[in-house]
Amino acid sequence: IAQTRTILDYKFASGMAEGSTSSLGYARALSDTLVLLVPSALGVVIYPYFSDMGAEGNRQKLTETFMGSLRLIVFLFIPLSILMMVLRVPLIQVLFQRGRFDMESVMLTAGPMFYYSMGLAVFAAEIIIMRFYYSAKNTLVPAVVGVICVAIHICVVLAFKEIMQNSSLAVAATVSKTVKVAVLFLLVGGMISSFQVKTNSVFAGKTFVSALLMALATYFTFKAVSSALTVPSDAGKILALVYPCVQMAVAVAAGLAAYALSAFMLKTEELKICLSFFKRRKAAPEL
Repeated sequence: IAQTRTILDYKFASGMAEGSTSSLGYARALSDTLVLLVPSALGVVIYPYFSDMGAEGNRQKLTETFMGSLRLIVFLFIPLSILMMVLRVPLIQVLFQRGRFDMESVMLTAGPMFYYSMGLAVFAAEIIIMRFYYSAKNTLVPAVVGVICVAIHICVVLAFKEIMQNSSLAVAATVSKTVKVAVLFLLVGGMISSFQVKTNSVFAGKTFVSALLMALATYFTFKAVSSALTVPSDAGKILALVYPCVQMAVAVAAGLAAYALSAFMLKTEELKICLSFFKRRKAAPEL
């Protein structure tokens, strides 16, 4: 299904403005890499736990592990999503702008990257949900929902391709994946003891506040630093890369500080889990 959607995307992009096809590849590169690094690894680790708890009929423990994993993934990927959305232009410039990849190419890539980044937490959560279904030996439901969502993907592209061009493909990916994750999440109800509505609602509210504060801190910090630290007109290639890197580093630091501080003030449990993990890693003896 994923390969079919990719083929369709490139088919649609080939009929759009010049450079649309390659810009999609660049725009997806970072989000795909991030999703493959953390959620895929976590999915591999928790898969046997899902299987064992399901076989034992321990629905309460299965529910806690499943919901806890989803909340942790969302908590970790929301800040990454915000950073990539806010800093997408300088990020693309630093990573790709050289040779024939000029400012026009940067802006052509920035559009779809914004919408791919918007769905980053959803893309990550999908891996955990799919692992849950596979551990229960249920492949039919994800397959059927996946096919339906491919149809939704195509409809969104056809509806917006004239006004959004290559960005319509990123919008379609985020919308269809969000629908897929939402439907699969709701259908998982028969395999768990509860949806933990109260816990998840509190988490969603706290994370929304933290994410909003982070977005504001990142945006205004980057704007201020960019104004104070402009690239000299006679700067060489190295300096031309150093300046945006410094600007982004300061903005990233401010954004992450705002996110962590607000999560700490709101007593977000997932922050405690992350800090506890890093403390254990630091305290672990080196071999």
